[in-house]
Amino acid sequence: MGISVRDHCLIVGTVAEALLRRIRALVAHGVATLAGMHDVGKISPGFEAQHEPWTYLYPDLGPFIGCETDHAKISQWVVQQLLQDKKLFRWGVPVGGHHGKIKGAHVTEFILNGLIGDGPWNNYRLELARELIARFGPLPTQPPTPTGAELWWLAGLITVSDWIGSDKTFFQQDRTSTHEDREARAEAALDTLHWGKAAVKSNLSFRKLFSRRARKLQQTAFDQITWPGLYIIEALMGDGKTEPALAGAYTLISKGLASHVSLK
Repeated sequence: MGISVRDHCLIVGTVAEALLRRIRALVAHGVATLAGMHDVGKISPGFEAQHEPWTYLYPDLGPFIGCETDHAKISQWVVQQLLQDKKLFRWGVPVGGHHGKIKGAHVTEFILNGLIGDGPWNNYRLELARELIARFGPLPTQPPTPTGAELWWLAGLITVSDWIGSDKTFFQQDRTSTHEDREARAEAALDTLHWGKAAVKSNLSFRKLFSRRARKLQQTAFDQITWPGLYIIEALMGDGKTEPALAGAYTLISKGLASHVSLK
């Protein structure tokens, strides 16, 4: 028993949504949709031809020789077609790189190594992409920041969502009939994997945190960092700047003034 590309994409998008609810990150809208689109490129003759019996069952969908086999690259290409504006194309980079290899900021016919399937293939890809948009929301409408930091964060979200969504322990390889069922399975998976807020002991001293007495600089910083903000600690190398930074984070988290997620 197997699972369709459609069902897998819906599962991964649902897992991404569940993760976003738990980590409460400030991210652009549409990232769960992009996570779901990571495998739309599997709807292509080059990918399907890797399972040779499939080509005998559906010879009318050929040719299969000389076709692009990198489904992630095709997924990025599909995202670009939907985004249209070249300023937004970089949102497709994490989609194309969800197996660890970046395909470039813009996938073109020169980057694609062969045919990707037109006609029915393209229609099926776009049909699934539009279903994912309808389920998880529109794609981003603003370009990523020049540093691209959110793109690499999104790459991690897609990869982790794909790992969880591909785990047969949580998602049986059969058709998952409803969105509510997928949501329930995603939440159960995250509970099992301990994605959520960890219990934090309150009012621990510097000595309790680090098993040693604080230096004057460290104690001063520990006493002063009681509210979210920008704190600059200047000292020579080796004077112990890391500990007050960690201690300050602990103070804010223990008071509920900062969020945190624990994966045990």
